[in-house]
Amino acid sequence: KSPSYHLDDIRLLKLTSYQQLEHLYDVIVFPTKGQRPHPNKIAGSDLYGNKYLICWDNDLIPKQTNKPMNYNSTAKVEESEFITRKEMISYFANA
Repeated sequence: KSPSYHLDDIRLLKLTSYQQLEHLYDVIVFPTKGQRPHPNKIAGSDLYGNKYLICWDNDLIPKQTNKPMNYNSTAKVEESEFITRKEMISYFANA
């Protein structure tokens, strides 16, 4: 998914085939059941205007993935009028 910022945003999903969906092309159909939607595990996606990468090259596919990040934080982040380098580093280092 673009944009994504963390290695934890990479998900390895299993391709499945359903005859009733075979008329669809150039789309990703995510499951509607489960504890947490796959798109949310991928950089907290909400599916509005996101672009996803599907890769078939085994040299680029990781052997394993990390546990997905929790993007449903309710903690309020204090923001200043101008974002400093220190704040940017802190955001990515602590996310």
